[in-house]
Amino acid sequence: MPHSWIGHDARPCLWMAAGLIDYKLCDRDFDCEHCPLDAALRGDSRLVGPAPHHTGGRPPANLFPPDRRYSTGHTWLQPFESGNGSTACIGLDAFAASMLGSLVDVRITATADSLRRGEPFSELRLDSGSLSLTLPIKARSAEGNPRLRDKPDLALTAPYGDGWLAALTDVDAVELDDLMSADEALEQARQDLRLFRRRVALQMLADTSDLGHCLADGGEPLTDLRQMLGAPRLCTLLQQLLH
Repeated sequence: MPHSWIGHDARPCLWMAAGLIDYKLCDRDFDCEHCPLDAALRGDSRLVGPAPHHTGGRPPANLFPPDRRYSTGHTWLQPFESGNGSTACIGLDAFAASMLGSLVDVRITATADSLRRGEPFSELRLDSGSLSLTLPIKARSAEGNPRLRDKPDLALTAPYGDGWLAALTDVDAVELDDLMSADEALEQARQDLRLFRRRVALQMLADTSDLGHCLADGGEPLTDLRQMLGAPRLCTLLQQLLH
């Protein structure tokens, strides 16, 4: 969207470029991860905080504990030994938990005796739709976390603790080692957060007819991406991140 009244050296905010707000220049060197305005527009504050220079504009490192491995689809795995052989817990990483907002239900959909990498194993039901998660490694079976039956939001509020999704049996230690480290997962989250914002902006630029009144135009401020994009489009964008 052209803004002829803005100087060539100005740096318009991403949300201004998307047409959601009338005027806002970026004063954070596009460090959206720590921007209060960006957090308000996404309806989330868990990934936002002060932006000290030494972080390089990244989400805090403690969002990814080093005692487990991570997939590009934003799940974590932590192996442990049981009486039945090698087992690993799988859950959502903190990036995924912060993006989803709330959960209505968590279902383990895997039923086969042998589960291959890339196969669906869980369905997350949001109030805006459903998302499917796939296995980042092969396993024999996936048994769901019973705590999530009554409290599905534990998967978001305690993703590394009581909110684990499933226990996988007969996992391969070599495949586990091939997954990402905490540092690699941190960089992946940083890149995916930027990609998500670009996709949101492109959606808004492509079709502003359904947005109605936005910020500073006389209407009620929109502070939820479900209002901005609509539930189907939001679910599509989230599914592109989580797999």
